[in-house]
Amino acid sequence: MRSSQGPPGPPGQKGDRGDKGPQGAQGIPGAQGIPGAQGPIGPNGASGQTICHYVFPITTTTLHSDLPSPYIGVSTPIGWNTYRNSSTHPSYISWNNANQLASTKLHVSLIDGSGINVQKFMSMLKMNDVVTIQSKTNHALYQEWKLNAAPIPHDNFMEFNVTLAKSNSAQLLPPENTHALFIFVYNGNALTNANALESRIAALEERVNTLTARLAAAGML
Repeated sequence: MRSSQGPPGPPGQKGDRGDKGPQGAQGIPGAQGIPGAQGPIGPNGASGQTICHYVFPITTTTLHSDLPSPYIGVSTPIGWNTYRNSSTHPSYISWNNANQLASTKLHVSLIDGSGINVQKFMSMLKMNDVVTIQSKTNHALYQEWKLNAAPIPHDNFMEFNVTLAKSNSAQLLPPENTHALFIFVYNGNALTNANALESRIAALEERVNTLTARLAAAGML
């Protein structure tokens, strides 16, 4: 008599977990994605500031017609440039009133006490800027003036139309004070071609990304 196969028995118990297999080989790096669009250009930053200060001999001459040219010699160097005691390139700072604090104009030579032409720097000043004139040897003696207009260049000096800006300003009179510091703050302009600069930066970043992708594909990163 032929026997028949009985039904399957119940499943056996689950065996222990085997050991972790070895790590597989690293796959091929995927292609670099498309660079994202350039972000918007940020606002321009605030203008920077530069503090300028120059030394000028003090003169009591009040008439601008009596002020010598900085490009010629003077017969008596004393009083025009005692800092270098030279008859050439006379330099000075002048007030148009014997009472300095009642002045409405300042006349500052284009050549400072060291023989340096500073016309370009003084021409950076503009209306409503404030300039300080301080004794070279005493910081407690100083004046502050507000410009009523842009500086006016002349052949031998820069003319400043001013109003006294600090009521407790002090006179700087010779012989106690022979030289003065002419101090002002220049506000620089922000970049006028910021868009072009941003475009150059973006192009450079794109080239760097391309080079990085090539190095990675070659297994060099």
